[in-house]
Parts: sequence; structure tokens; C-alpha cells
Amino acid sequence: MKKIFKKLIQKKAFRILITAALAIIGAISGGVISIFDGQNRVIAIVVCCIATGGNVLLSAVIATIDRNERIAHEEAAKKMDVYRTLFEGLSNEFQNTAEQINKIANDIIKKGTVSGERWTSDGGAQAICTLIFKMVRDLCVDGDDIEIIYTKKLESNNEIQTVAFINDEMECPRCFMKRRNINAPDAYYDAKMFLSGESKAVFKLSSQEVDKSMVYIDREKESGKYEQYLLIPIMCNKNKMVGLLEIFARKGTIIANNKEEMKKIRKLLKIMCSLLLLFQKTEKAFMATPKV
Repeated sequence: MKKIFKKLIQKKAFRILITAALAIIGAISGGVISIFDGQNRVIAIVVCCIATGGNVLLSAVIATIDRNERIAHEEAAKKMDVYRTLFEGLSNEFQNTAEQINKIANDIIKKGTVSGERWTSDGGAQAICTLIFKMVRDLCVDGDDIEIIYTKKLESNNEIQTVAFINDEMECPRCFMKRRNINAPDAYYDAKMFLSGESKAVFKLSSQEVDKSMVYIDREKESGKYEQYLLIPIMCNKNKMVGLLEIFARKGTIIANNKEEMKKIRKLLKIMCSLLLLFQKTEKAFMATPKV
């Protein structure tokens, strides 16, 4: 019954009809109050009050339904823009990567070597981070001051390197392009994730939670810098962690209101994580020396 009424109230004709009916009933009952006396007057007053109250309640219900519909349409349009950004970005990156890899393949076939001026997985990671940056900014609940960082595992078993990043000011992270040992006693939180080989995404939804988990050089100065974060491990088919995608919301920016919303964003980024893995494995294959 509730669903039927909701569908009817969404129709303009029904709204006009029911509003007019309540208005007419209210007007008639109000007009006859002075004519009637006794019990009839009481009935007329009750009917008038019900009709007037019904009209007010109906207006409130209509306003609520309209507001909810508007919000739903805005959210749907927002998601469509995100998907458009995703597919257009992926299409462009696939095309660019295919062209660059083809050049590498031709060099190997013709010269037997790979040119130093070539496509790299690091360049591909930067392109993907830039695309993720645009998407997540559009998805943010409040604000849009975010930072994306990508760190990969080097061939050495205990070293990692941050190879891509993007933020509004293009402020370079301290660790950018530096080889870091994951066993170092002062290693950042990302190194600790590589060390543990954690396969599940980690997210924190408040600045207090972020501060508890982060490793700061100057905790007093850096505390409160980030409002939220989402860390997504990149795992190869041997269940080995080969990369880490980090998404930070700076102070005043909210990516998601709750765990469910953050998990939806994580799911949306799954294809990006697969691409980051593909880029690394592709470069490794090109640079490999076959055993004769």
C-alpha cells in the first residue's frame, strides 16, 4: 500500500487532484461551521482540521519525495560522470600503452635490445594515479583535497620505491624515487605493509584513526594532516605484494562517510589495481633475459 501511494504521489495529476480535494473539503467544512450548531458544528470543525492538516502533511510529503528524488538524480549523475572519466581515461591509456609497447617490441625484433627512451611501468603508474585522482575527487563527500601515491616492490626482496604521485600542488613526497628498505626501524607504514604482505585493503575514516596508524618524522607537526586514507595492496598471482596504492584525504576532505561507501570506492578501483599489476609484469617480461 505504501509503495502504491508513493508511486501515485509522484504523479502530478494525482497531486493536483488530492490537493484540490482536500482544499475543497476544508473550504466547505470551514464555511458551514457558522451555520451548524451542536454536534454538527463539532463534526464540521473536525473535518476542517483534518482537511487542513492533511493538506499541510501532503505538502510536506511531496517536498520530501521531491528532495529525495533530486538527491538521487544528483548522485546518479555524479556516478555517471565518474564512470565516464573512468572509461575515457582507460581507453586513452590502453591506446597509449599499446603504442608504446609496440615500439618496444619492434626494437627487440629489429635490434635485439630495448631503448632507454621507452615506456616504463612507472610512467604507466603515473597515468593511472592521475586518472584515480580525478575519479576520487568527484566521489568525495566533502572537499576535494586528496593525494594519490603509488609504491612498488623492487626486484630486491627487501626494497620498495615510490614511483608515482599526484596532488593539487604536485608537492613531492619525501620518499619519491628513493629506494627504501622495508626492514628499516624507522620505515613508514607503507613499508610495514610490504613486510607483512597484507592482502586486504586498509582504510581509516577519521584523523584520529589515521594518526594512530601513521609513522611520522615529526608527529607534533604532521598530526592531523590527513582526514582519511585508503591503502590498496597490489597482489600478483602468487599472492605476493608487488605494489601499494595510497589514497589520502587531507584535512577538511571526506572521501566516504562510512565503511560501506569506502568499500564501494575500493571495488570501483579494482580495475586500476589490475592495470598497475599488468604494467609491472609487462615491463618485467620485456627486460627479462631468456635462459638459453
